[in-house]
This record gives sequence, structure tokens and C-alpha cells, in this order.
Amino acid sequence: MIKKRSACVIIILFLGITFAPTLSSFQFEESSNKMILQNYNGKTLYVGGSGPGNYSKIQHAIDNASEGDNIFVFNGVYYETVSISKQLYIRGEGKEITTIDALKKGYTVNISADGVVISGFTIQNGSYSGNIVNKANLFIISSNNIIANNIFRYSESGIMMMNTFGGNIISENIMSNNSIGLWLSSSKNIVTRNIITNNSDMGIDTFGSENIISGNIVKNNKGTGLYFIDSSKNNISDNEISNNYIGIILTWSRENDQNRDNFILRNNLRNNTNVNAGFAEHKGLNGKNIWKNNYWGKPRIFPKPILGLKQTRFYYPTPFGLLWFFIPWLRFDWHPARQPYNISI
Repeated sequence: MIKKRSACVIIILFLGITFAPTLSSFQFEESSNKMILQNYNGKTLYVGGSGPGNYSKIQHAIDNASEGDNIFVFNGVYYETVSISKQLYIRGEGKEITTIDALKKGYTVNISADGVVISGFTIQNGSYSGNIVNKANLFIISSNNIIANNIFRYSESGIMMMNTFGGNIISENIMSNNSIGLWLSSSKNIVTRNIITNNSDMGIDTFGSENIISGNIVKNNKGTGLYFIDSSKNNISDNEISNNYIGIILTWSRENDQNRDNFILRNNLRNNTNVNAGFAEHKGLNGKNIWKNNYWGKPRIFPKPILGLKQTRFYYPTPFGLLWFFIPWLRFDWHPARQPYNISI
């Protein structure tokens, strides 16, 4: 699947939101725009350490916890896969000193319950699990979760979010040394203030719509920084997208009305090796994507043209389906920024 998507990008280049999360377990500190997590009201269970009654495995504590409980995990390396099917707040002593390592035996952490909070861990070495032919350190098939202040590394996907009802918040995490930092096949989520770097393919690979992707640093990924396919009405703003092979691509794979009405605003799009931005759009003029106030690597007074492809109304039937024809097309950032934005975590 990764190879097919990369091939699509190569062909393109060759040719030429607001919603209210339902969780009450966090708030933002206005002075620093930092997320502050608050405990749930249940009892607290402990993993590791030397206290009486402490569990030796995170999964054992989860199995014995009730909805709304808190689990605190002392520093150390925990070699296990963790499955969470109830609403819990699971907090590590610190992301640099508290590690969950799956040893390539399955998803490192699998969340199937709504309203889970995970914070303060390094989560690594996730692999194949169940019938899903993908690898992930964190696999989410639920909604209204908070994933904050963690490190995800050494897997095909740092975080994989599949076909959820949205409302998840992914904030202040580091996703590095994976193939894909974040695989987002879900809608109406917030992805903010994350560092997504040094992944061997893509930074963020998105199939969902109506997501807010804002304030992230996406750099030094060997493939595309942000790749959107069949995605609409996303707000992509105030991100540092630099030093990737390609900065951002918006494209589609099916004959439908996807890849439209995305807003790409106030991002630093600079120093990407091949191209800073590209797109492929459906035939017709409705539902175009909006590029505005982005910084393109140097001060600009005049509009910045963005080269992409437009599907024509002409096609050729083949035994494998219709082969559509494309023509080079331009979109414009009509008001590009004259100076780079100060985007930091």
C-alpha cells in the first residue's frame, strides 16, 4: 500500500473545523497553550515500583480496573502488548523513562474503548496483530480519546487510527523512526503540537475528513510530510512542514467528490527536497482546496502558483477499469506570507 501511494505521488509530480471534544479530563493552560491532563475520579492502581499490591504488568492492572479508574506506571521497561477495552487514564512516570515494548508480537497498545487517556510513555516495536495487515505502536478503533506527551517509534505506524467516529486528540507526542508517523483513517480529530520527524516514508498519512491538523512540526521525513488522499474539509494550519522529500500532497484514488474544501493556511512550506506542495483534483471547478498565507521559503509579494493535475472528462476503458486523463493545473496562494512563522512546540 505504501508503494502504491508513493507511485501516485511520483506520477503527480512527473506530470506536472471546529468541534467540541466530549472529554472533561483535560484543559489548556492559556499562557503556554499546553495541555494539562486531569485524573479521572476513580481509584488509582499502580504498576511497577515497590509499593504493596503494585502490579508487575500494565495489562494486569487494566484487567482489574473499573471504568473511570487511573493507572500510574512507574519507570521501567514493560515487555508486553496492552489492550484497553474500558475507559481509563493510564499515565507513565515520564515518556523518557517509562517504556512499553511489544517485541514485535502485536500492537503495542490497542484501544477499543472510548474516553481513554494515555500519557507519559515511550511506546515501541509494535507489529502485526489480528487480521489487520499493518504494524502499529498504537492502534485506535474508538473515539474521544486523548493521546498526549508520548514517544512512538520503531514500527510501521507510530499511531494508526482506523474508522472511528472521531473526537480523538493527539497532542504533544513525538513520532519518529517509524515508516509512517501517523496513519489517520478517521474524521473530526484534533492533531496538534506533535513532532513528527525522521520517519522512513510519510509524516502524516490521512484518509479522513474534517480533521484539525495544527501547530505540528513535520520535518526530515524521507517521503511526504503530509499526504491527504480522499480527504475533505480538513483544516491544515500553522504547521512547520520542512526538509521532507515532498511537503504536502492532496490527491484521490476513487471517482467521487473527495479531496475538496481543504484549507491550507499559515504553514511554513520550505526546504522540501522535491517540491513543497502538489495536488490532483477531480474534473469540474467546484470544491477546490484553499491555500492562503503560507510561507514558501522566501518572502513573496506576488501570488504563489502551486502546480498540480486536473482530471479531464476524457477516459479510456481498460480491462482493469477506466484510465482517466489529466492535464497540468494551477492553484494559487493569493496572499503568501513574507516571513516564516515562529512555530515551536
